[in-house]
Amino acid sequence: MNERIKALMIKCNYVVDGTCDISREQKFAELIVQECARLNLELSYELAGVIVDTEEGIGFDSVCLNTVKQVHNSLASNQLTEHFGVEL
Repeated sequence: MNERIKALMIKCNYVVDGTCDISREQKFAELIVQECARLNLELSYELAGVIVDTEEGIGFDSVCLNTVKQVHNSLASNQLTEHFGVEL
């Protein structure tokens, strides 16, 4: 089991005496991580367009600026915590 996942399971008192049946819990944790990665990947695609425009000399126009602002707002608003309905 990934040490970070195990540490989180211990933090939420799921692991008792260092033992637990982790097969379903491991899969559940992996699915959560995959969902987070998917959301972050979507944001990275938005930024990739800005990078391409800038590198190709198209410039950093208002569309690029709005994209960067949108990505910033998604990250700053704790998009992941809202997505999963949890608080920091």
